[in-house]
Amino acid sequence: MAPAAASLPLQQQRLSSAMVARQFLVGFWASSANLSQNEALLFINFFELSAIYLGRGNHESKSMNKIYGFEGEVKSKLSDMFVELFAEVFCCLPLAHVINEKVFVVHGGLFSVDGVKLSDIRKIDRFCEPPEEDFCNKLDLVVRSHEVKDEGYEIEHDGKLITVFSAPNYCDQMGNKGAFIRFEALDLKPNIVTFTAMPHPDVKPMAYANNFLQMFS
Repeated sequence: MAPAAASLPLQQQRLSSAMVARQFLVGFWASSANLSQNEALLFINFFELSAIYLGRGNHESKSMNKIYGFEGEVKSKLSDMFVELFAEVFCCLPLAHVINEKVFVVHGGLFSVDGVKLSDIRKIDRFCEPPEEDFCNKLDLVVRSHEVKDEGYEIEHDGKLITVFSAPNYCDQMGNKGAFIRFEALDLKPNIVTFTAMPHPDVKPMAYANNFLQMFS
């Protein structure tokens, strides 16, 4: 099965043992870190479409960008025009991926109501800002991010749900590990890899965040 058209909110990907490694970046790359703009430009401009898939998380939105500092960082380093360009790009990102019809990959997790199907996700018009408020068709596994985990990941619900968080020592304060998952074709067995934080430029955590949030950094 070929990947779905780029306009669909749910992207279906088919992996095989003959393919090069694929990487899924599941949102929160426009984050509260101080180098998020650099990461976003790298992911958007320098990725190979056949190897890296970007997803949208709750931080890829105007309201979160304003509160947590991405907007301030972009304005400081680039201009107001780039803030709007990033917002437009974020609205083009898929909300979730399905790998080989077995693994559901999403940033935040499942819905607050029961009975949501993959077909319902496909009907979503993603070319807008997400609402402020608040399936799964024979899937074997749900992969989500969104939460800091001490070891970089957590496995729950008898192995049916994996939370993976790829920002080690979040905001230079949490002391957590980072993690990512390798899926081995064709059985898609998850292989979790953890790592620790590396030195980075000496910039105060949340330096570009909303002034209210800076009180807690």
